[in-house]
Amino acid sequence: MNWQALESTALTLVTKALQDLSVEHPDEQFYACALYTDSSAMTMAVAVNSVEALEEKLKGEGEEEREELMPYYKWASSEWKYEGWKGEYFKDICKDLREASDRSDILRFKERLLSLMVNVLSSLRREGFFSSFKIQEPMLFVTVTDDDGAEELENKTAELLNSSEGYNYFIRRFDG
Repeated sequence: MNWQALESTALTLVTKALQDLSVEHPDEQFYACALYTDSSAMTMAVAVNSVEALEEKLKGEGEEEREELMPYYKWASSEWKYEGWKGEYFKDICKDLREASDRSDILRFKERLLSLMVNVLSSLRREGFFSSFKIQEPMLFVTVTDDDGAEELENKTAELLNSSEGYNYFIRRFDG
């Protein structure tokens, strides 16, 4: 697999997806953005959430449950309103990942994909992509669905992609 070409394509598509999100929902405050894959490294997708979407989700819960559920709803990308945003943009990348000939060494393959996703988010941060957003420093991280190591990966990538202040806030996200 040509990882350099894949990274370039991914950066273009993630940028387009996030630009579309910003245009379609101009009044929302996006506080977090993640790229994610599955435990078999056969997919790549974008997940984003906003303050407004989080508040709306919490309104659906009882008064007592809100405080307990808030950290989970805030940080579990599978609960986000814009999870899988513009998934159709990524169908060719997902096909390439599924059909790649170098999947035989799945650990190395997965590590390369995770690294690629970190690089994409890092490029967006470095290039000032989020400066047009209402929240100009959203929390960025990479995650894996259906995987026990997701929280560790999220912490590791959040450290690479965010300020030390943001990272320190993020790693305490599930503390009572």
